[in-house]
Amino acid sequence: MAEEAKKSFERFCLVKRERRERRLKREKALDMSVMLVSFAVVFTLLFRLVTYWA
Repeated sequence: MAEEAKKSFERFCLVKRERRERRLKREKALDMSVMLVSFAVVFTLLFRLVTYWA
């Protein structure tokens, strides 16, 4: 009985760790996307500002 509980707990921990790792990967990819979009917006605004003054 104790062995089954131990195996079940280990499986639970493994699944939980895998879910956390997948979530972190997804958040990292989302952060990268947001950073790239922000950079593109700022670059576009600066480019328009410079061409407006020129």
